[in-house]
Amino acid sequence: MSKPIFIWRVPAQAIATHPGHFNKIAQDLQTKLSDYHVLTMMDPLIDSVQFECYNTTDVDTKSFAELKQLVKDALKKE
Repeated sequence: MSKPIFIWRVPAQAIATHPGHFNKIAQDLQTKLSDYHVLTMMDPLIDSVQFECYNTTDVDTKSFAELKQLVKDALKKE
């Protein structure tokens, strides 16, 4: 069975301004969400972090709200 995919899109300007911060969050998410493929996407067309989740129908997954909150909490920490 394949893993679900969790994508978080980050504004390009935010990554350019604080690259270490977002790299640490991306690494932490991959560790915490070991049942997911976690992708961090730099997007020059957005102004705030956006979330997507795919391939979750056959897997016992965390709720999408929990995943979003996990990222939002990590963003607030640093």
